[in-house]
Amino acid sequence: MTLGVKKTLVAVALFAVSAAMVYGTWLAVDDMRAKPMVARVTVDGGAVVVVNDGDFAWSDAQFVVNGTYRAAAPDTLAPGARQVLALTAFVDRDGRSAASAGDPVRDVTATATRHSRFGTFNTDRPTTGRWLLR
Repeated sequence: MTLGVKKTLVAVALFAVSAAMVYGTWLAVDDMRAKPMVARVTVDGGAVVVVNDGDFAWSDAQFVVNGTYRAAAPDTLAPGARQVLALTAFVDRDGRSAASAGDPVRDVTATATRHSRFGTFNTDRPTTGRWLLR
């Protein structure tokens, strides 16, 4: 191998390492930014169906229907996961369920803990979302 080829290979290797470091830093910074909940929320019969379309897992998720009826998701929702919550699980402060109220579901709001993809460097963050249904 000639000296010119060796220098070129070293330059290419240094460029590749540098690009990988910049990309990794960008991913970590992007992970720290506040992000909204990305999900599809629908009503199917007597249940609210939530599909986590985001890049982050959610835990401790609390869902509120029509601003009054509250329910907690029993499981962590991984990216792509689907959670079905029966309307009977949504209750107001007096213990009445959304199903017994007979009102159509107009909106769903949610709060959850968003888990970082880089747990060693970044911390989990709260996240919120709101979906208007027709």
